[in-house]
Amino acid sequence: MLKRPGYDPETKDWFWAKFKADGSLDTNPKGMMLAGKVAKGKPKGCIACHSAAPGGDFMFLRN
Repeated sequence: MLKRPGYDPETKDWFWAKFKADGSLDTNPKGMMLAGKVAKGKPKGCIACHSAAPGGDFMFLRN
């Protein structure tokens, strides 16, 4: 995740991306790159999962 001012106020301006261990962008089974607003508004995906994070900023933190 990366903050980009003005990118998407609904998601606190987070840019979403899922990377593989080698640093390349991950893709879904259909080959779509998992970056940006992919799956926004859907019941599954990065944004849906992170919307449950406490504090309202889409971040899961560990102490």
